[in-house]
Amino acid sequence: LDSISPYFKFPDWVTNPKKQNKFVPFKERKVVTKDINTATQEELKAVYGIGPALSGRIIKEREFLKGFIDMKQVRGVYGLTDSTMIQLKKHFYIPLSSTQNTIALNNASKDELLSIPYFNDYLVDELIKQRTLRDGFKSWDKVVLTSRFPEEKLELIQLYLTLN
Repeated sequence: LDSISPYFKFPDWVTNPKKQNKFVPFKERKVVTKDINTATQEELKAVYGIGPALSGRIIKEREFLKGFIDMKQVRGVYGLTDSTMIQLKKHFYIPLSSTQNTIALNNASKDELLSIPYFNDYLVDELIKQRTLRDGFKSWDKVVLTSRFPEEKLELIQLYLTLN
């Protein structure tokens, strides 16, 4: 074979040694934590379980909320599973500086209430009307009774509001 091999052309994989594969499994990758409010779509896609569509939805939700103030808000993104959320928490965090001051619901102006991302004009008007009729809200149970109040988002709304 050695005597006739110069007459044949062999492919590169035969004549050159095998190149090292640069793929690193997810389990062996270094975990670098970063602020989720500054993460790019590419950095989000690096998390196991997050593709281009899900990373786009996370960024869209972040822009709607003007930045996340709690990981509960990230959990509300459509398509984010529990296992993916665990991986996301390993790679990203929300800094303490992003937590904002809460607004007192019983003293808040209409503009202050409209600054809350989950509220619209109708709901703010109804809240102010109910607050006036009740001489202020004493408990969250009474707030939830307001017309069109999003009960499913009460936990997220409480990140922005207090009753005091």
